[in-house]
Amino acid sequence: MRLHLFLLFLFVTIYSAVAQRQQPFEGIITYVVKTELKQPDHPNNKFFTQKYGDTLTIYYHKNGSERREYQNTGELGLDFSIYNKINNEEYTKWNGVNSIFYTSSSDTISRLDTLIAADTASILNKVCASIYLVTTDIFTGDKSRQTLYYSGDEYIPEHAYTKRKAGHHDKLFAKSKSRFLRWDEDFKYMYVTFEAISVERKSTDPNLFIVPNGLSKVKK
Repeated sequence: MRLHLFLLFLFVTIYSAVAQRQQPFEGIITYVVKTELKQPDHPNNKFFTQKYGDTLTIYYHKNGSERREYQNTGELGLDFSIYNKINNEEYTKWNGVNSIFYTSSSDTISRLDTLIAADTASILNKVCASIYLVTTDIFTGDKSRQTLYYSGDEYIPEHAYTKRKAGHHDKLFAKSKSRFLRWDEDFKYMYVTFEAISVERKSTDPNLFIVPNGLSKVKK
């Protein structure tokens, strides 16, 4: 009898874990941000240092929309950004600017050079696979390199990303099927790492993914 109860408990536990992994992730992930400058005397180092701040909070909606809020970015840094899945547009708000800049996510301004599986890492006690991505800006020729880590628990369904071409998100999510818990960015003048320090599953307010009133929209 005890064996039967144990097996039933084990089955329910495994079934619940699998079911949760197949539910679109909705909630909040908080990341710590670390910026390392490549050239100590570069004239734009103040901007590079302030751009992303030290903490990033991302609100994820189950339909694919997301809102990023940057903390302690300084006068030159980012305030927040929004990806609205419904109209497939990206919006970016900078500190001290009363406008919000937007662009369509139906296209990308970079060429995809490399997208391959890379090393694993432990993040929040989860074993995470990773993707290594190399892109080239089609206007400047500058290369960017990213390594993005995912556990598979923060599931994102296909319909949520197939039209999001900007930043090659469609290809990244097609490979991961999951939100990312860490990404390392290698830019021309700096390295930036975003690593999750907490994951909270909860419903998110749909108004978070709408541009607030009072901001003029400027197309990039």
